[in-house]
Amino acid sequence: MDTPGDLQLTVQPFDLPRTIIKERKLLKEELLAAGKREGWVKAELNAQFQNELKDVLLATIDGKDKLKVFYYC
Repeated sequence: MDTPGDLQLTVQPFDLPRTIIKERKLLKEELLAAGKREGWVKAELNAQFQNELKDVLLATIDGKDKLKVFYYC
């Protein structure tokens, strides 16, 4: 079986996303560990998703600052 090295592919290290919002609550320790502030999260929620913290069931952030947001139905 070929490995990425055999195929001369560059592999990015695996990065677990951090949960930064859980059930409408900002997890400040996780947010700080990700190097972000509360204002940044609120601005991104508004700009990218046109939503507010009160609408979010769960939100995660990865090492590339990509947010994934799940909402209450």
